[in-house]
Amino acid sequence: MILGRTVSAIITTYRRYATLDQVVASWLAQPVDQLWVLDGGGRYKPGVMADPRLLTFRMPADLGTKMDYAFALLTEGDLVCLADDDIVVSPGFLEDLERTRGETGGIVGIIGRTFHGPKYWGETKFFRASDLRSPERVGFVGCVYLASRELFGFDVRGCPRNCDDLWWEMRAHPDVPQHVAPTARYKNLPTASDPEAMYHTPRLRAQREAFYREHYLRTYAPAGRIY
Repeated sequence: MILGRTVSAIITTYRRYATLDQVVASWLAQPVDQLWVLDGGGRYKPGVMADPRLLTFRMPADLGTKMDYAFALLTEGDLVCLADDDIVVSPGFLEDLERTRGETGGIVGIIGRTFHGPKYWGETKFFRASDLRSPERVGFVGCVYLASRELFGFDVRGCPRNCDDLWWEMRAHPDVPQHVAPTARYKNLPTASDPEAMYHTPRLRAQREAFYREHYLRTYAPAGRIY
């Protein structure tokens, strides 16, 4: 709980089991009221200490990254935090995100981009939370996301596997403000640079590029918006 508001956190994973206990333990040290691990590989067995806030879903099939948006509706938190499985957070991290969300509203995260053309890689400007001293308004946030539960509850049918964040932010809620929160209370594990990660796969990179281009040209370019 943060300032009287309950927090539910969701980690979606598939195969990064070797470091997952470390990630989960770091989230249990945050002021979360629920921590759910959605395991698309169905093989994660937590080795961290028993904690009534922790619940693991070993899925019978890999439903992809879109499942955390659907599961968010089943949580009880006033705020919902979606987290990648390759980031370890430090005490004070969630408070930093909520401080920014309280000031700006909308969705906050730890990376982001402003939009300056239809090419995702080449015509967007990148921002990282650990480089900032104040919140940065962007058109896309990523990696870890904090938002009020009212921003969930949209249809994820047809959502591309590596475009779930863009689907949420550019398609479902293009008019909701999005900010990168200034914080250095996290670290990326080596698996964040995994050569088998989706953003390294040419087919999936092209899919993400196409999705961004479509929605940039549909919603942002006509109004001259960078976010």
